[in-house]
Amino acid sequence: MANPTPDLSDNYQLYVVNFNQINEASNNQHFKIRIRFIGENMSVDEGKRVTFNNFSIDASALSGNNLPPVIINNIELQELIEQGDGMEFNLNNIFSDPDNDPLVFSVVSERPTMVQATLTGSTTSITPLKRGDAIITITANDGSTLQYRPHFEFLSIHELSFEGW
Repeated sequence: MANPTPDLSDNYQLYVVNFNQINEASNNQHFKIRIRFIGENMSVDEGKRVTFNNFSIDASALSGNNLPPVIINNIELQELIEQGDGMEFNLNNIFSDPDNDPLVFSVVSERPTMVQATLTGSTTSITPLKRGDAIITITANDGSTLQYRPHFEFLSIHELSFEGW
């Protein structure tokens, strides 16, 4: 960057910063910006309040860049009965690609002896085998950018029945 430490004044100022010359920022969904204030003895506390108002960051994807897949419907915590019926999810209803690229999915259960996860096409089947919890990781890949790997939690419980009360 030409000037990584811009001068601040009491008047409103607009700063435009272009990150396209930084390879690590290109197509990086984890890119972060940190704002630090520098000065003499920044650890002194004189009881004065410092306010940083009217701050915003606007970003736009540059043409030619491919955007990663996104979640359009989150899977909340699911409770299943051990050795009972499982669940199916059409992953095309869970993920979308902003560029309309076709998505390829993969699915992994962190604890496959507790909760099994299988994939057929774009449909994942979750089967409760034993009591316990499992994190299921679903990867959505558009073939062009970093893969998106959210985690979903499934809990397999023992069914209780109360008869003869």
